[in-house]
Amino acid sequence: MNQKAIAAVVLVALVIAAGSVASHPASAAGGPGSVIDTISVGRNVNKIAYDPSNGYLYVTNYNNGTVSVINGTADALVGYITVGTEPVGIAYDPSNGCLYVANFGSGTVSVINGAKNTALSNITVGTSPVGVAYDTSNGYLYVANYDSGTVSVINGATNTVISNITVGSSPFEIAYDTSNGYLYVTNSYVGIVSVINAATDTAQYNITVGSSPFEIAYDPSNGYLYVANYDSGSVSVINGATNTALSNITVGAGPYGIAYDPSNGCLYVTNYDNATVSVINGTTNTAISSITVGTDPVGVAYDSSNGYLYVANYGSMSISVVSTATPIPEFPESLAFFTILISVLMAMLVERSLGRHRSSRSELKGQAG
Repeated sequence: MNQKAIAAVVLVALVIAAGSVASHPASAAGGPGSVIDTISVGRNVNKIAYDPSNGYLYVTNYNNGTVSVINGTADALVGYITVGTEPVGIAYDPSNGCLYVANFGSGTVSVINGAKNTALSNITVGTSPVGVAYDTSNGYLYVANYDSGTVSVINGATNTVISNITVGSSPFEIAYDTSNGYLYVTNSYVGIVSVINAATDTAQYNITVGSSPFEIAYDPSNGYLYVANYDSGSVSVINGATNTALSNITVGAGPYGIAYDPSNGCLYVTNYDNATVSVINGTTNTAISSITVGTDPVGVAYDSSNGYLYVANYGSMSISVVSTATPIPEFPESLAFFTILISVLMAMLVERSLGRHRSSRSELKGQAG
């Protein structure tokens, strides 16, 4: 084969292989489903809320009455905001840009201005408030009062309590179901979830789940709610259309917090007792993997601006940043080599065929002459 032709073919093959490698880049540092960064907070962190208006994450610090502010773009601690005693739950209100913090020890809810990162006021609620959730249909905030057995309803426009709803024993956390307009309240002492009709602000159903249900999350893709049962080591799946428990998914030890990732349809469950996060496939309702994080993970939140999950590690006093991106297959070097080899062999075959053809034509011309 002509040396120049072979060199040209090899060069083309190398370009093709290089282009293929470039179009199949390696996934982000640490890979999908892994911790890519750790943010030191220096305080016993608890729960997390994401503010899409400024890209910050707000983390309650239970032991010193503050909220840590984290810049989601830089994954860096910005500062602290002083709130009430023993802050636990936190939720963002998109209608006014404020964050609402449930202060377990104060029996209050602190209101934070997200634009200025300052505390505006404190709203008195029931005894030992824990969880907070926002209802997009009416603009109200719902607060689970652990020792009162009630849920306080706050009007976000006036920041006042307009009613109190009796639920089960030791209400812990709340999730809002956008498909039916109901709120679901975990009652940690009795292992049930109370269902509140937001239109009437009354508790209408009780659903039995596992032992010590803590946090709860709604999956809009299938209309299910997922409940982390701390003492059962499981996650209960509730059908929001029928308000019945469908199944229980075994996860790690001491499941505490839970969050939904809309980018991949998975649920992420913090396991307090073994420093991991279990990943649940929302389509099959099975636990598919586990991610090691910091000590005593509790709260978890999804940041829609960068697609990362932020896990609050109570014991480590830190935040684990978890990448959940879908893995991108890399182009193997061996495959690139074989691409070049096959291209060269094909070129050789073509050259050989052309050589035979030229030889035949020369013979025919010789016979004709």
